[in-house]
Amino acid sequence: NEVEKTDEGYSFYGDPTSVDEIRKALTARGWTVTKFELSYKAKNLTALSEEQEKAVAEFLNELDDHDDTHRVHVTM
Repeated sequence: NEVEKTDEGYSFYGDPTSVDEIRKALTARGWTVTKFELSYKAKNLTALSEEQEKAVAEFLNELDDHDDTHRVHVTM
């Protein structure tokens, strides 16, 4: 349903029940699928002030340094 260009390549978004169909369609068209997983994409972005962004960034950096943290989803 949606394609997004990222620093790592492209991300393709669709209904969770269609994930395997999306992978198969991309492979059939010659794309190399490097990661195939369900993920979260925010429907509503949160507007933050510069001060709030700084506080959230500091929090996320600390969270990222925690050994038990594997993935964090944010909307900033």
